[in-house]
Amino acid sequence: MSSLAKKILQNVMIREPEVAAPAISPALRAGRAHSQGYKTEAYRGAHMPLDLSKDRDIRWFAKDAPVAETYMPDLNSDFYNENSSYAKEISPQMTKVKLKLGRSLQVDAGGETWGSLSAGMIKEKKFQELLKKAGYSQGIETNEIANLARKNGYDSVTFKNMKDHKFGNNNNTPNTTVYAVFKPQHIRGHLAAFDPKNKDVANLLAGVLASGGTAAMLGAGQKNEGPV
Repeated sequence: MSSLAKKILQNVMIREPEVAAPAISPALRAGRAHSQGYKTEAYRGAHMPLDLSKDRDIRWFAKDAPVAETYMPDLNSDFYNENSSYAKEISPQMTKVKLKLGRSLQVDAGGETWGSLSAGMIKEKKFQELLKKAGYSQGIETNEIANLARKNGYDSVTFKNMKDHKFGNNNNTPNTTVYAVFKPQHIRGHLAAFDPKNKDVANLLAGVLASGGTAAMLGAGQKNEGPV
């Protein structure tokens, strides 16, 4: 592994936002999160920190940290060397979050991979019809289902019992649960304060992205709240 790759690897960790004063108790945090609908703990791995200020339709998370870790770049690859301009720009991150799934479309992949889904894996008959009208039947990808769900009023999609390992899927790949979330206000740092007065704020993370990476983005929040 190159020295640059080793340096990047040292920065890969489960980012836990710092708890700004005044700190709240774990029990109060858990109670607030649950009452506001943030009941799902998940992980997000990627080549850059989580930026909720950007206009994106879908953000992806995995229930299991080892699966989310595979979403990050393979730093052992020869692609990441001192002469790679891309390697110098990336900053692999693992982020632990609480999700508010809201109206979530349920998909049971039955052990299939993310790109081998079918309409029959969805119990909702109306959505099966939507897939068929859109020309999908077999070999459907997660992003195709997620995009259709977003356009038809769902808040998220929950893909259960699915193989979603970046570096290859086979019979030995464990099944996992993957979440596609459409609204940035439904994503909070797992150490957020979950202040009730900010529960519906869509741009809660705006203005805290210039420095500090994921810890700043999920931990700074607004003036009176402390962590998001």
